Amino acid sequence: LLSDDESRLVWRRVIAGEGQDGLDTGVLVPLVAAGWRLCQAWEISPGSLATAADSDDARIFARWVQSYASELERRSWIDGAGLLGALGHAGQDKDQGAQVSAEAPIGFAGFEPWTPALARLADRLSAGGTPVSLIAPPPRSGTCSIVAARNGDDELARAFAWATSHGDPGGGSPPAIVLPNLERDAASTRRLGLDILAPGWQLQEPPVRPLALAVGRQLADYPVVFCALNLLQLLAFGVSFEQASTLLRSGYVAGAQGERAGRASAELDLRRIPVERLRLPRLLTLLGKQAPVLAKHWQQAETLAGNLRARRLPPGQWAGHFTAWLASAGWPGDRGLDSEEFQAAEAWQRLLESFAGTDDVAGVLPLEAALGLLAQQARDKSFEPESAD
Repeated sequence: LLSDDESRLVWRRVIAGEGQDGLDTGVLVPLVAAGWRLCQAWEISPGSLATAADSDDARIFARWVQSYASELERRSWIDGAGLLGALGHAGQDKDQGAQVSAEAPIGFAGFEPWTPALARLADRLSAGGTPVSLIAPPPRSGTCSIVAARNGDDELARAFAWATSHGDPGGGSPPAIVLPNLERDAASTRRLGLDILAPGWQLQEPPVRPLALAVGRQLADYPVVFCALNLLQLLAFGVSFEQASTLLRSGYVAGAQGERAGRASAELDLRRIPVERLRLPRLLTLLGKQAPVLAKHWQQAETLAGNLRARRLPPGQWAGHFTAWLASAGWPGDRGLDSEEFQAAEAWQRLLESFAGTDDVAGVLPLEAALGLLAQQARDKSFEPESAD
């Protein structure tokens, strides 16, 4: 059974195998995977998909689905989307004597629409002697009103203003706002909501966030994770001037508080170097005596990384090395992390564990490919830290 990360890796290989230039797999993979999940839920076979294709895009998608399904079959793999269908078809061959059953009754709640794959699974469970029932919430009624707004931002602002007047100070359930495109508009929604619910939040972070989004930002966008990725890139094959400058000013590496002045001076020296890409030895020369704590940590990390840059290793081994390199480089700093930073750092550790679990699919990788895969997985991961009620 493939994890989501492993499944996305197979999709990337399938799309790359088409040989079409200019394809952004970071954008395409989630869309293609969503289409594949629909095919599985509605029991649309690759052959039926190809027959029904009536445009170039549909025919390309059908080819990708056929290649993906063939790869899963060839390797005896199954993904999360296909697991439901596999369970639903289990036991149909009477010669195998297989059945699908459970030790306790099964209730299906919240499935809308009720797809053929779900219906088939429910039928197989019933045939195996498991009591199956559909659970629906009790019908409720309420008052509705229609409000005219000038545009989308005005509509959302009115919704947040409504929420402020309907919040329950007694600790009851807070109001909810349902948006059709929250994944796309999460950043602007967060900013607008904070503007209305916590005026001045840009200058002083509110002690308790007044809103929580059901869709998080990309894990790679959190500063502590962004720093980790840049550090690994610096140790692997160098970084751009902008990345190097960001690392020198970052609070997520050792000595950030005590060496602020020295690191600022080193950053000024860096601006006088007419190079587009910097390797770590050049930065260590710049740091010199101006930031000895940081220089010591980065020198230790350079020693660890030096003998491994030319190796080809599976992700599980690279994950262990990446963890050791970051620790030697002084990540995530010595000033202590607040709640959001700590949760993002914990999410980074879980990401490394997930990355390490892709050995069977990814195989052995050179350092650059391994780091590229890890960075892509960090961009694929949606993360929203927990906050107080």
